[in-house]
This record gives sequence, C-alpha cells and structure tokens, in this order.
Amino acid sequence: MRQVAIIQSRLGSSRLPGKSLMDLGGRPVLAWVVAAARAVPGLDAVAVATSDRADDDPIAAWCAEAGVACHRGPENDVLARYALAARAERADVVMRLTGDCPLLDPAVCDQVLALRTRSGADYASNVDPHTWPHGLDCEAFTAEALFAAEREARLPTEREHVTPFLRAHRDRFHAANLPCPIPGLRDERWTLDHAEDLALLQALVARLPLGRPASYPEVLRVLDAEPGLRGLNAAIGHDEGWVISLLKEPPRLLPAAPPGLRLSHAHRGRCWDGDGVDYVDLTGRPHPLLYGQRDPEIDDALRRQLGAGTGFAAPTFAEERLVDRLRGRFAGAEQAILAADGDAAAAAAIDLARAATGHRHLLVLDDAALPAGETAAERIGPAELARHLADPAGPVAAVILDPADWEAGPPPDLATTVHAAGALLLYDGRIAALRLAALDRPHADGPKPDLLWLGESLAHGLPWGAVLGRADLLIRPSLPVARPAGGALAVAAAHAVLDKADRTPPATAIARAGQALAEGIARSLAAHGLGGLISLRGPAGWTRIGAPPALASRLSAELRRARLLCDDVLAVTAAHDAADIALALAAWDRAATMLSETEPAR
Repeated sequence: MRQVAIIQSRLGSSRLPGKSLMDLGGRPVLAWVVAAARAVPGLDAVAVATSDRADDDPIAAWCAEAGVACHRGPENDVLARYALAARAERADVVMRLTGDCPLLDPAVCDQVLALRTRSGADYASNVDPHTWPHGLDCEAFTAEALFAAEREARLPTEREHVTPFLRAHRDRFHAANLPCPIPGLRDERWTLDHAEDLALLQALVARLPLGRPASYPEVLRVLDAEPGLRGLNAAIGHDEGWVISLLKEPPRLLPAAPPGLRLSHAHRGRCWDGDGVDYVDLTGRPHPLLYGQRDPEIDDALRRQLGAGTGFAAPTFAEERLVDRLRGRFAGAEQAILAADGDAAAAAAIDLARAATGHRHLLVLDDAALPAGETAAERIGPAELARHLADPAGPVAAVILDPADWEAGPPPDLATTVHAAGALLLYDGRIAALRLAALDRPHADGPKPDLLWLGESLAHGLPWGAVLGRADLLIRPSLPVARPAGGALAVAAAHAVLDKADRTPPATAIARAGQALAEGIARSLAAHGLGGLISLRGPAGWTRIGAPPALASRLSAELRRARLLCDDVLAVTAAHDAADIALALAAWDRAATMLSETEPAR
C-alpha cells in the first residue's frame, strides 16, 4: 500500500505572503516541512501541491531544485488539487501536511499513519479534536475517500480545507483521532501565519538541534526553559482561516426541516446529522453543556478515569473530594450530598423541605423544572408570590425558582419573605450553576437558598446530581446516600468542569456571546415586524423564546432549515465562537424573513 505525503503550499493566499519560502534558520520554511515528511518511516514518497497561478512558480522552481515532486492545480479548489496529486503519485493513502508547519514531528505523523492502518479508518488525524500544539497537524486518509470527497463535496469550505467532507460524514467514513498524551498543549502555537509566529519559530530553531527534525518534547523543553518565548505570538487566535472561510460561505438552506433528525457527532457548539449536514446547536434540553462538545481538557479527564476503572463497589475518594469541593463553593452551601442524577437531586431536596416544614405544597416560580410525577405544585409568577404565601388554606413547604430565569437576579428580600411564611427557598441550579456568575459563590449577592440542586450540565452531560445547602437540613440519619448514575466517569467529569471553571469561568464568555445573539435576534425581529409576536426574555446565554404555539412550531422548522437547532431557549455555551453566533443570526434573519411573509406585523 503506497502512502504518500502531499504538502499543501502557496505563496499568495496567506496572511503572511510568501511564507513557505521565507528563510528560517538558513533554509526555506518549506524545506523544513519536506525534511520532516521525508523522515516519517511509514511514508513512501513526499510531494508538494501548489496552485497553477504564476505567483506560485517560485514554489515549483524550488521543488525542482530540491528534487521534490510538485503538482499544480486550481487555486481555490484545494480538494481537486489534492486529488490530482494523489492520482499522479499513485497513492493508496494520502497524508495531508501544510507548508506552514516547519516543526512537524515525524514520529507523530508516523503514529497517525499507524492509527489509520491499525484501526482500518478511512480518515485519521491528530486534529479532530485538536489536542496537539498547532503546527504538528497531520491527517491521513485513503485515496478512495479523497476521490469520493472530490466528486461529492459542494461547499466552499469543503473544497478549500480538503477534509471537512470526510469528517462530517461519520456514518460513511470511519474516523480515528490520535490524542496528545501530554495534556494542556492545545494552545501552543508553532505554526506560521503571522510575523509574530515567524519571530517565535526563529527563536526556537536557533535553540534546537541541527541536522534533523526536532521532536515535540524537544520543542517543549526549550519553551519551558524560556517561558517568555511563548509571549511572542500569544495574542494570535487559533483556526482563523477556518472561521474566515466559514463566514464567507453563502447562506445554506435545507429543502425542508428534516423530520426525525438523528445526529452522528458534535464538536464545540455544532453538531452533524447522518447526511453530513452541520447545525449550530443552541438547544437547552436536556442539559446544555458549559464548555461545548469534546472539550479537550474534560475529555482528557474522562480518558484518565477510563484507565483507572469506571465501576466501583464502594464510594470513591473522588466522590468524597467532590462533596468537599461543592460544600461552600456555591452560595449558602454548608453541606452537600450526591444523587443519582439531576431529577433525583431535585426530588431529594423537595423531600427534605417537606420533612423540615411539615408541609407539602410547592410554589414554583416561572419555568423552574420539577421531577417527573410531582403533583402538589403550583406555578405562579413572581408578582403572585406574596398572596400565595399569605394564604392560610395552603401552607407552603418550599418556593422553587431557577436562577437562570432571572435576568437581574431574585429580589434581595426573597428569602426573608419565604421564611416568614414558614417555607424554605429552593434553587434549581441545574442550568444556572457556573453558567450565571450570580449563582457561583464568589459573585453571589442575592438571597441564599436553603437548598440548591445541581445536575448533568455540571458533569458534562453524564448522569449525576447533588444537593447543597444548610447543614441542619442535609445532616440527617435517615437521609439516603446515593451514587451518581454515571458512576466514576460522571464524578471525573464534574471535577474536570470545576477545574476548568476555576481557570476560565464560563459565565463571562457565555454572557458575551449570548448578549450578541439576543441583540441581533431582537434587531431582526423588529426589522421584519415580528417584535410583537416573538419575545425574548431572561439573561444573556439562557434567553427564553416566547411565541404562540403555531408560530413557535413554524419558527423551529424554519430555523432547522437554516441549520440552527434550538427549542424554547437559546442555550449558549462557552464554546460557541464568533462564527457560530454569526451563523445563528443569519439563520434567525432568514427565518424571520419567511415568517414575516405570512404573519401580520405587530
């Protein structure tokens, strides 16, 4: 089986024109990449693919001088260019490399090739998801898969970036990924796109051994010895080219909203169906994730737990540590207990409130969720609370609210009012925990709940729950001790989410993206005369959509046609980037245009 590396290189299409032939340590950048590719044991040949434009003639000339095969094809259709090169090289397997990665590690490339072979994958990489330093990127795929993509891919991003079609059709192309064994390297940037990148690379090659490609641990040792070097390009973001390409694409409408949608995979703030169609995912049910899908740090914690075991006959130290972390982390949390899942935690908290007060009736404010089967509850608006608490015919066990529904936070005197009526104040924190800064202890200025429960969002979607609150309520001999239904993986995920929240609290990113989304939607609705029919309320990042049922159904269908998934809430995560928000706003504008043609303006 002939395995060929094809290096993608152009001079005129970069934010740093001419970068492939820039001098780096006495030789062109492209020479570094070719040398690294030639050092990969599993490769049979190395070639360069560039465009047929005249301004890329210097690349062809350099290849001829260096004895490297060079294949030229369409400027903007890189996928066709790769297929042309693969046919010319008679490749059975293609390894895609790019000419802006001079510190490519041959050993990592060889591992990706071996992974593809051993797993039987049509596509293997170390970028899906990205856990390695940027600049070690490599992908390997069968020529058969490449030619299928060449025939069928239609989107500009699929043609420009070569492999999105293969990654999107997971039901058709078996994919495998090589995760980085050393955690925390995803934000390292060793690629060349800006002058700042060149400054870092020049500093690195001056400190690395000459005469052979460096291994990535050697590069790390240099950076760890001189941490200041990382500051040379620290301000540059990742995936800029992909985001730019995505935002340039024309609006993409499906023929109709797909019935019975089934998803194959997801990444960050997007998901894909069985036909390879991608959607921006803003759904709030059943448990929106704080950091989006496939977060590298959380996934790494889950892999570590898999290595330690997943099912235990007795409570674990990790469970004990989790209880300790929760205790005091959230407003009013003096004690904590674990529960099987979010619903079990809610039921336990309600049972505790009823046992403490001797009453059964519940008052539920706004849209706070209740456990399935709960019947002794009455939903009311905040303005009705005082009247219901004063009703002597219906003594109340607890007032329940979801902080995620309160844009300005609950009124400061709420706990005093509830306690004066002999009831307890309960928070459903399954959505708001960490998502809203108002619920996290360092920022908690509002009324403290007597009990608070958490759920799956805090365990990255795995079944898990916890009840937090007053120690006198939670320390009871009769209180049952539960284990998370998601077992050790759920506990590991909860620890990882809390760890990540300590480093990068999600509330700020969620609020910023959510504010941009809500304001953009409001402008679109007003422009199409729908402001009186469709309303938005609630805090940024967890904004509820109000509409008459028939209109809500049509809105959902139109948004799905425009490849946006949401229910009655816009659930933003910290992983939704500028491209996601822009695509979501474009979808809303197209949906509003369609609805305005049939709905009377108000």
